[in-house]
Amino acid sequence: MLVSVTRPLEEAARAEPGVNLVRSQTGNGLSKIHVYFDSNVNPKTAYLMLQARIAKINLPPNSSLSVRLMEPNIYPFAEYALVSNKIDSANMMNYYYFQAKPMLLGINGVYKVEETSRGWPEINIALNPQKLLQYRISPQEVINSLVLNEGPFFSGVINYFNQQLTLSTTKMPNNIKDLSNFTISVKSENSQYIPLTLSSIASIKSQNPPLIKDAKVSGYKHALIMDILSQSKANEVKVSKELQKVVETIKERLPSTINLIKIYDLSDLIKSNLNDVWIALIIGSIIALVVVMLFIGRIDGAFSVFIVVPLSLSLTFIALYLLGFGLNIMTLGGICASIGAMMVLEINIT
Repeated sequence: MLVSVTRPLEEAARAEPGVNLVRSQTGNGLSKIHVYFDSNVNPKTAYLMLQARIAKINLPPNSSLSVRLMEPNIYPFAEYALVSNKIDSANMMNYYYFQAKPMLLGINGVYKVEETSRGWPEINIALNPQKLLQYRISPQEVINSLVLNEGPFFSGVINYFNQQLTLSTTKMPNNIKDLSNFTISVKSENSQYIPLTLSSIASIKSQNPPLIKDAKVSGYKHALIMDILSQSKANEVKVSKELQKVVETIKERLPSTINLIKIYDLSDLIKSNLNDVWIALIIGSIIALVVVMLFIGRIDGAFSVFIVVPLSLSLTFIALYLLGFGLNIMTLGGICASIGAMMVLEINIT
């Protein structure tokens, strides 16, 4: 990985105009590179130019490359988990891939859904050497037959009155029994081809994938974790409301042995910070009103403070909207701090 992947990517990244720092981390089957640009470089332009440059690099076979722009939405804003005490994560992949994931990606504002589990279950086909020798067939011939007939293959469309029927041949095996009955053509001694089932030359069984990664949730034996990432500049509070509706729909479609639970949702923190802003605004305005009344004794001066603070906060929200900033933990935290500073400054001036 270091010689064939990390070094070529580092050299390509350093050659990009505007790059001031390149850091890399190489592990077993993984290479991670962080590229830092000058502050005057447009992030979108840098992302496209870097992606175009490293796309020219010839990577080793079966390797994949992903380039991500470091934005707030690069990390998941919500995490849910499919949990069960009876069904393992490998067998929960069907429910995730064909039910949960499509519905979650259909939510307006969701960018990506990633899963953490052991992966899909695997089918182990152990060929019998004696049977292969008896029928004069090689392991590669068995592999070629499986690859050529994995299907399904599209064969055409039949229009029947007000219906349109899709015709397909050589359907994909649905279970171990269908795979056991898979037929392989074997050439006999008299140069004639005879059908031979896969179960007659091999033992077939289903098993869990190798334990390379797994997910655990307290209180459950098996878990499949789903990380949900939002789109850039998406309103995470609004997306979270729609997410909760979709989650309830998914729960209704799951079997009784599988449950869908929430691990965390960052929109809850945003709502909490937004409540803190209103609390700070109300309490701060009341304190300023009382202090001005006690020291000045004028109602008009006290109420001017009571009006200036909400007006300043409203202008702050308008400025954030015009500048393209949304409500998140950082902006709301800054507003809370500025309200306190505004109270101190207003009292000192008064």
